[in-house]
Amino acid sequence: MLETVVTTRTMELIPQLVEQPVRLHLLVVDADAAMRSACAEIAASLGYAVESTADLGQARSMLRGSAADILLVNLPAGTNQGLELVSEVKLLYPRPRSSP
Repeated sequence: MLETVVTTRTMELIPQLVEQPVRLHLLVVDADAAMRSACAEIAASLGYAVESTADLGQARSMLRGSAADILLVNLPAGTNQGLELVSEVKLLYPRPRSSP
């Protein structure tokens, strides 16, 4: 005759080490408030960590505090201010940041 054996096991939860996805940091520098806001909103909806400003001095301060992975600069035509900012960024961070 067959005997029925019933066993109960409880399943333990083992926490999994899940790495958080790396969010790229985007800095938007645009004198036009509507354009700056639209760019920042779209980038944030795509998962970027976004900062924005219209002021070049503030952009410089932000970049000294931490590097931006992407720099989106739109300043009035006829000035070299945007290019100067990009040149400064190259001096501050001469090598691209490596992936984690």
